[in-house]
Amino acid sequence: MADRYLAAGDAATAGSLYCILLEKVIVHFEGWWPEWDGNGDVSSAVSDCIEGLAICLEKVADVKTRQPWLEVLLAAYFEDVRQGGIDYFWSADGHLLEQATDEEWRWIEKEVREEIDRRENWGRTALVGFLTARLEMTGQEKEADDFVLAHGTADQRAHLLLNRGRIEEAIEVARQHFAGRPGLVIDFANRLEDAGHAEDARGYITEQVEDPYGSHYRLWLAANYEEHGDLE
Repeated sequence: MADRYLAAGDAATAGSLYCILLEKVIVHFEGWWPEWDGNGDVSSAVSDCIEGLAICLEKVADVKTRQPWLEVLLAAYFEDVRQGGIDYFWSADGHLLEQATDEEWRWIEKEVREEIDRRENWGRTALVGFLTARLEMTGQEKEADDFVLAHGTADQRAHLLLNRGRIEEAIEVARQHFAGRPGLVIDFANRLEDAGHAEDARGYITEQVEDPYGSHYRLWLAANYEEHGDLE
């Protein structure tokens, strides 16, 4: 029915119907989707609703009409983050970034900042990345960097500092936050080396060899020295 209204040029009514459908899916999502959507039919319908709503946002400028549409897209994105990034509500975040006006973005940003305070690890990484993407889209690269350094995860901050050539600061963040987490330690060392700082990478890994995961780090060092021709 929503598709027919949209095809007939009534984007306001179509958007309201897409919005209702998405609201109902989000309310009941966690309790039923793994069991009842094994063939992906509901997922496909959800994707159609999100894409239809994005088209409606392009066609409708009225602020009061748009508000609930943006709210349901944001709720869909938050649900996806809470579920660990399963992309069930794929593209909701992208449409928010592209379709929200500056005025609409102000309340979206407020909601996302509050959600960031409730999230750790992957969820926090995703939400910080979402806000910085908007800053970068609007030419505010410095503000994006500042936001990551103030609110990002340790991994985001270390990665940003490394990309900006602030190597010692990046290593210090890694020292403080990656100890006892071999996946992060080794990934950071690999990024250091890829950025042309092989000696710093070996030095950082050498500092970790006495912790409980030291065997992983010794293997990394052995492979790294071999790769660089230092067989001894």
